[in-house]
Amino acid sequence: MRVATGEGDSGKTRFGGREYFKDDLLIEALGQVDELVSSLGLVYLYEPHWDMRAEIREIQDWLLTCAHWLCMAAAGEDADSAAISSFLEELTRRCRRLEGELHLEPRPVLPGNNMSSTYLDHARVVARRCERRMVSLKRQGEVDPDVVLKLTNRLSDYLWLLARRAELQAS
Repeated sequence: MRVATGEGDSGKTRFGGREYFKDDLLIEALGQVDELVSSLGLVYLYEPHWDMRAEIREIQDWLLTCAHWLCMAAAGEDADSAAISSFLEELTRRCRRLEGELHLEPRPVLPGNNMSSTYLDHARVVARRCERRMVSLKRQGEVDPDVVLKLTNRLSDYLWLLARRAELQAS
């Protein structure tokens, strides 16, 4: 497989049989999902708890499923969102569970208390940026990323909660 083909040197890329500018909202949204998956890779690498590492891998896999769903939807293919919706419900349950466990006070948070929480906070920021790209894509109207938009919103909340838990575990 050739990676450096030079075909993208003009600022365009081929995707799903179509040519897109590299700053097209669909390409940008897919790039943000990719960046979020990579950011979670840092969390995985530096997370000392094996159960948490397994959960991070699960989230990365779901994000790849979201990217695939976006590709199918953009190509006009039938993109079933039921599995993603199911994971969204699971993320919501996990958020509620952590909210109950952590008993957090409303206060500003400065990231940087430990390696795990810092990388989780960074991934949360990337998730928020990804969410904003989904909003842009939805407003454009060519692809309706509603289920992915909801998932990135919930995921950023969940990553915030995981970062707070990592801080408590380290203290």
